[in-house]
Amino acid sequence: MDTASRWVGLAGAALLPLLLLCGAGVARAQAPSPTCVEVVTARGDAAGLLRLVRDEVDRHPSHHAVDPLPGAAPGSEDEGCPTHLRVEIIEVTEGRFLTARVNEAVPHRERIEGKDAAALTSALSRALTIVLHNDPVTLRGPMTENWLAQNGGALRRRGQNLFGAELTQTSAWVDGGVDTLPGLAIVARREIEDWHLAVHLSGAWAPASTSDASAHLSMVAGGGVDVAHFFDALSDTSFFVGGGLGLIVQRFEGPATYLESGARGTANKLLLEVSGRAGVEMFRTADTRVSFFAHLSLPTFPSRDRDQGVIDAWVPAGGLGVGAAF
Repeated sequence: MDTASRWVGLAGAALLPLLLLCGAGVARAQAPSPTCVEVVTARGDAAGLLRLVRDEVDRHPSHHAVDPLPGAAPGSEDEGCPTHLRVEIIEVTEGRFLTARVNEAVPHRERIEGKDAAALTSALSRALTIVLHNDPVTLRGPMTENWLAQNGGALRRRGQNLFGAELTQTSAWVDGGVDTLPGLAIVARREIEDWHLAVHLSGAWAPASTSDASAHLSMVAGGGVDVAHFFDALSDTSFFVGGGLGLIVQRFEGPATYLESGARGTANKLLLEVSGRAGVEMFRTADTRVSFFAHLSLPTFPSRDRDQGVIDAWVPAGGLGVGAAF
């Protein structure tokens, strides 16, 4: 296999998870069910509540709020909506309750824990998640409810974009010694609930000695796609784990054993990388988030310099980092 073909193959393998996730999300969100919304409340803010419910419906990739046909009775076939959602707020001495019902399905009731708008929004979100998920119009059975389809559609329609930078300290065992390289990464990610999908560009550099008799890792640079899971999506602080695929270039400097005595050389190797990380992210409810993490890079091939003999080894790397996201 020539060099160009190998590069194309590595690039395709690195981008495959991103293509699968995006493709599954688009397929799932192609045909949301048109949904007519009816609101019943004794309060004087029915119009505002109706807008709130319609906005919440549009957050679900399986449904889309639409206006009923003029003159149609609520819930009738003349509305022109396959799905009819009825939301009612009931206020009694014991408290406030929200009831949601889709078509003729069994209604679902949530207690509104509090007097503020946040309590109402939280109860509405929980109720609609349940009744819309069980809507007979869109229910397709367990064989089609795969993780990629469900989370891909939500990621595309209601995910949050974040951009950030990371400072890293990477170490690798090379030729009988440890090389340490400070580095920088630029990250763009899209987050939905307790998952995020990210792309990154990173680099780490350290000058190698020109007189040392052993080889050293002087640079690691590359980019890729990552998926991470947060253990507590609603908390201000959450631990996370993740992994990804990417392409990296490892540069080695040291004695060129295939050349004349005393000669030194440089070897650059393009490799497919499997990565992993684990850490904690803080201030998740604020505009600026801060994370501390440990990271690991596992090349899928050894670095082998057939021209000069500078390196012939598999060189994984790992280290620590701190990052900020906005």
